[in-house]
Amino acid sequence: MNRRNFSKLLALLAISPNQGFGNISKKDKIIIIGAGIVGSSIAYHLTKMGAEVTVIERDRPAAHASGKNFGWLHASYPTKPYNFHHLLGLSLLAYKKLETEIGIDIHWGGSLEWHASKESQKNLTEEIKVQQGFGVPIQMISGEQAHELEPNVQFDKEARMAFSQSDGAVDANEVVNKFLEKTINLGGQVLYPVTYENVIVKEGKIVAVRTSIGEIEADRVVFACGDDTDELLNIDVLKTSEPEIILRTQPMK
Repeated sequence: MNRRNFSKLLALLAISPNQGFGNISKKDKIIIIGAGIVGSSIAYHLTKMGAEVTVIERDRPAAHASGKNFGWLHASYPTKPYNFHHLLGLSLLAYKKLETEIGIDIHWGGSLEWHASKESQKNLTEEIKVQQGFGVPIQMISGEQAHELEPNVQFDKEARMAFSQSDGAVDANEVVNKFLEKTINLGGQVLYPVTYENVIVKEGKIVAVRTSIGEIEADRVVFACGDDTDELLNIDVLKTSEPEIILRTQPMK
């Protein structure tokens, strides 16, 4: 299972009435391991629900995958199963709410996608038709139309590309920091650099988490530690990570 699919599973569990956090009480002490986009979001929303939340991070917030990504907000990627598009659409609505709720800057300018190979381009066109059937606001446009949207790029006028109108872009580092700032303002704690060691269980119940700075009392533990999940939990659900290169630039005006 790759990291993206594992995140989908976690998201579906989170909205399940039997598996989610609907019965959180103000007395619950919850330790969240990992201060990336997932961990910081969980921390913020649980503190809003009244839980006593402590986030521990071995390095610094957004130090790993969360701070090194596209920051692409979308419901247009050809994700399977296709009914997952509904969840992606809900995520866009959530980010629109978060814009004002936690004060983040999102650029809602849509996105353009195209491929160099004819086979990949053909697959893209077919995927767009499927997504349109799910109500995703996306269409194929010409290179000339794309140039009007992105004048700094010289497109082949005969080219065809996917334009997803509802997509946005955000600085993930800013989102993580805002989530954690709000978590602290609501009474939560964010501790780093602190290393997780193990969960302490007595009589079948979680009572604490042992860390590099000592034991922290806990009723529940949330593992939001990305690629470290397998190692920390001694399980095998994530496939081996593949190296990638992402270039970050200042916005072009």
